[in-house]
Amino acid sequence: MMEHKRKNTGLAPPVSTWIISAADASIGDRVVAPGEVLTVGRHADCDIVIAERYVSRRHAEVLVRDNRLFVRDLQSTYGTLVNGRPVTECELQPGDEIRIDRVVFVVRQPPAVPAGDNGTYSEGAGEAAGAQPAQPMRVERAVLVGISPAFLARKFELQAGKMLVGSGPDADIRLEDASVSAVHARITSERGRWKVVDILSANGTFVNGKKIQGAWLRPGDVVRFGSVNLQFADSE
Repeated sequence: MMEHKRKNTGLAPPVSTWIISAADASIGDRVVAPGEVLTVGRHADCDIVIAERYVSRRHAEVLVRDNRLFVRDLQSTYGTLVNGRPVTECELQPGDEIRIDRVVFVVRQPPAVPAGDNGTYSEGAGEAAGAQPAQPMRVERAVLVGISPAFLARKFELQAGKMLVGSGPDADIRLEDASVSAVHARITSERGRWKVVDILSANGTFVNGKKIQGAWLRPGDVVRFGSVNLQFADSE
């Protein structure tokens, strides 16, 4: 199997955060942030578990390097395909399809979100995975913008004080998805600084791909509740 490399066409500007989407609802969307490596395979310790006969225990990995997304086959028995071609390692572009046995992932970039009131936009402008700013950025008016297909472009305006996120009827931000707990997390604001806190949810809360108990937010950060991805933005 030969390494498949592709020249940069200039069509995909470097971004810090990427998304791979699977039609399989049990997998859904996964955010891949700088410094993060997602392993895919049949073993329960993998980040993305595919319990199929022709999937190796550790089949492949997806990672961001120099703000570009790559997939690497881990010497799997039946191989990893990108757009129908077997690869050992391949740089990915938006719209590419990664096939592992019967599961197909589609590569996407988060939509551009407002970075402020100066007319500029940023993609993935948040901190790298695991890095939280010592002094969180002040955002007077904030919004969560849907990235996952079922919530694409939906906007949830954030209100000062405390807001509950969940799938239940008492949630201020209601995400009707099986992966989201009835009361999943809360978002609080302190003098224009926003924080997300997990409330013992079943499937966790993540910021830029890193599981958190509590984290400050900055414009461009991707927040995942269960398998639902939303992007934090300045709405002014």
